[in-house]
Amino acid sequence: MDDAVITHSDVYQSWKSHLFNFRQDDPETQTPGLRKPQLAALYATLGHLVVDPTATATVVMPTGTGKTDTMLALLIAARMNRTLILVPSDALRTQLVNKCAELKTLRNVGAVSDTALNPIVTAIDSKMSEAQVAELAGSNIIVATPQALQLFDEAALSALVKTCSHLMIDEAHHVAATSWNRIRTAFRGKPCIQFTATPFREDGLALAGKIIYNYPLRDAQLDGYFKGIEFHPVREYNLKLSD
Repeated sequence: MDDAVITHSDVYQSWKSHLFNFRQDDPETQTPGLRKPQLAALYATLGHLVVDPTATATVVMPTGTGKTDTMLALLIAARMNRTLILVPSDALRTQLVNKCAELKTLRNVGAVSDTALNPIVTAIDSKMSEAQVAELAGSNIIVATPQALQLFDEAALSALVKTCSHLMIDEAHHVAATSWNRIRTAFRGKPCIQFTATPFREDGLALAGKIIYNYPLRDAQLDGYFKGIEFHPVREYNLKLSD
């Protein structure tokens, strides 16, 4: 299909016929594959999508254990038709769009073969009309920030919900914000998977939704994903620059 125009349907059909490789990596034999927490998170989430797909689910994976590639692996392993992925910042939106476009890491470890086509990815960075939202049907993955979707009127947001089959929320501890909750509420009744490094919101309260997998930081240390942790405090008095 090198000389043909690849459509959303072409990509989705390639995912449906693709045999995802759930092989775990083996450092001793230097056999590439998925990391233990990635594999466990995938199994837990796939099971959830079979048993209770409309209930909000949360996957907890510490930073550095492969959370983003787990999200991308799930898109193909679960054969998701059209997914909206929410991220908290413009920088993360750009990073995720670039990573989605090639699935490079998943291909390098052998989890995804050439049978699965690269997704068509679209970023939402401004207000869109209902007619413009209809054009997103040509995408397999839509990446947006809640700030951009906050500009959508109810008709445009409703059209976006109808267009998408699944909702993923990255850095889900930000979900306490009103703008996040508006979107999640609009997607009620559709599969919603939250990914985060901490099961607590910025205000200290627990995240809504059932925790279906939690990879503790201690296990990440014991499994060698963190060789050592040093604490370096950073002070930023400008609240607009702080994170």
